[in-house]
Amino acid sequence: MKERLAILVIKLIKQLELFRRKLEKDGTSAGIYKRKFIKKYGIDPEKKIVSESLKVGKILDVGCGGGKFPKDAIGIDPRPKGVKGLHGGQSGVPSKADVVGYAENLPFTPRSFDTIIFRHSFEHVSDPVLVLNEVKRILRGKGIGIFIIPDDSSVDTINLDRSHKHVYTPESFRRLVEAVGGFEIIGNIITVPEWSFGCVVCKK
Repeated sequence: MKERLAILVIKLIKQLELFRRKLEKDGTSAGIYKRKFIKKYGIDPEKKIVSESLKVGKILDVGCGGGKFPKDAIGIDPRPKGVKGLHGGQSGVPSKADVVGYAENLPFTPRSFDTIIFRHSFEHVSDPVLVLNEVKRILRGKGIGIFIIPDDSSVDTINLDRSHKHVYTPESFRRLVEAVGGFEIIGNIITVPEWSFGCVVCKK
């Protein structure tokens, strides 16, 4: 599984890089990049990373808010289902959570999930080391963690959303994952230029 995933992620990295270079010549903004990517591939680039990195089995979307993805995932969020968000892109958006809870104390038994997703939610957690250890605890052997995070080397992510607790770049997040240990990084790539990056890890 890990080898097949690595091949898929490497292929996706090349695909995104070629698309990014082509659009960079025109000075394309993040918004225009996403619209053109969706027009070409039929899916948002951040969701493409998620959909192509999923491991078959049980999926958890942490901090799902109103954007749970994929639809068959179990969504967990501090806001109960139907309660509208107050900050950033979730402002006014009703939660789609199946479970109410926090990433720092995930209410699941050890080795419960095959894939765990954080899509624009990891930057909201207060204790990233604790959360990564929680991810390790509830991931099954060789389980996959997928993180889509605002790129602070390209955008002022704290002022972008005052509910953000920490800022990350691809390099700083890589160092964090390596410091915590217990994961192998499969891919760490820019998903939307001047906006976000994605990191795919496999539990050792």
